[in-house]
Amino acid sequence: MKKIIIISLTVFVIVLASLYFLFDFPIILNGNQKESLIESDTADNIFNPIKSIDFNTGNNRVYLYFGNADIAELPKKMIKSKLFECSNNEILQDLKRDFIFKKSGGDMSTCESKLLVYKNDKLVFCTSFVLTDNVIGLQNSLAGWADALNQENLKNNFLKFKPTRKIFIKL
Repeated sequence: MKKIIIISLTVFVIVLASLYFLFDFPIILNGNQKESLIESDTADNIFNPIKSIDFNTGNNRVYLYFGNADIAELPKKMIKSKLFECSNNEILQDLKRDFIFKKSGGDMSTCESKLLVYKNDKLVFCTSFVLTDNVIGLQNSLAGWADALNQENLKNNFLKFKPTRKIFIKL
């Protein structure tokens, strides 16, 4: 009996280690992610797509999901990770204040990363997203490419996000 338990545990550890080296953790199970409608606040095409979300109450969570190619381009002060999350309402309020973008009228060729906002476990905003030392922007089929107007403030907010240490996560 003891031998069976030891063999089972050994096989389990080997399978888990193999999965770790074969897959890029966390393994993300994609739910129904749809882009959210973005409306301009002014004729200058300036907008804040999360301005109507109340981060003062409820279970709020923002995820930054980075494609493999984008991880290497993250700001120098940011830990290299595939997925970051923040559920601190105070930080999310600061993010909301600084989350102002201006449409450029163009498109970014390939944007693999996503920014996802959840309110009470329901996806309320999702868009393609770029975060580097020099560029912060959104890519959306409805708005095209939009540059952040408060890049340093946004970068400082994103530095407060924590890498996710889960093996599986459903977004």
